[in-house]
Amino acid sequence: MTKKDKYLVALDVGSTKTCAILSEVDDSGAAKFVSMGAAESKGLRKGLIANLGATATSIRRAIEEAEGLAGVPVERAIVGVAGSHIRGVNSRGGITLGHRARDIDREDIRRAVDAARNVTLPEDRVILHVLPQELSCTCFHRNFFSMRKTTFATRCPWWASASKSTSIW
Repeated sequence: MTKKDKYLVALDVGSTKTCAILSEVDDSGAAKFVSMGAAESKGLRKGLIANLGATATSIRRAIEEAEGLAGVPVERAIVGVAGSHIRGVNSRGGITLGHRARDIDREDIRRAVDAARNVTLPEDRVILHVLPQELSCTCFHRNFFSMRKTTFATRCPWWASASKSTSIW
């Protein structure tokens, strides 16, 4: 495990306070609390970012406090996003693998996920995250001696947000 992967930071930007929790991950994958930083949340209105600079300052203060207590620099964080502007939807995407049997690789999965995320959204929405959840492979035979077609599909829940509220991410 690299030193960068040894620490896990979770960030929660709430309506009253912004918290950053820093944990150390051991070789088994268990996280142990190391430090927490908190700052008053500013720049939010009804759960949406109204002032990007003020919100960024709140985040920076919370992270700097957690870094200072732990003596570890924060390079990345997991961010919790919630509110009425978030919407989750299930989508399916599939690709054709061709006529010959072969292994499914990461590129096939990526293409199937891209197909699942290829949905029409209202203009004021943007996709935040897509999570492949269910993978399936189907092989169709016309008969024993003729055409065979293999398809690969995925079911992906995805989350979208009002686009004006995601400019910080």
